Amino acid sequence: MLSAAAGAQAQPNNGAPMTGALCIGPANPVPAVTQQGNIQCKLDKMERNGGSVTWAMTCNSPQGPIHSAGTACYTGDTMAAKLTTSVPGPNGQTMNASGRRTGRYLGPCDGL
Repeated sequence: MLSAAAGAQAQPNNGAPMTGALCIGPANPVPAVTQQGNIQCKLDKMERNGGSVTWAMTCNSPQGPIHSAGTACYTGDTMAAKLTTSVPGPNGQTMNASGRRTGRYLGPCDGL
């Protein structure tokens, strides 16, 4: 596992990459934000198998629960992840989205 920051890339709806840094290590191997604004998230399940981590997460938002699940593979100093998210939409309809994140080792987590 990478016990340092990983640069994450995600593509929002317009397709432009977003970058950022997350502290990922043995105690926190899931490349996900666990709190943002008034959204609180809880890791429901996490399994490790060698360099792969599979997880499921539920976040409570003012619009209702957001469910996400994903798999990340760590190889050397890189990480690649796939995730799917179900978000409550208007009129109680659920919207599903999938995405990918990639990362690479940047250095120790100090300062993040």
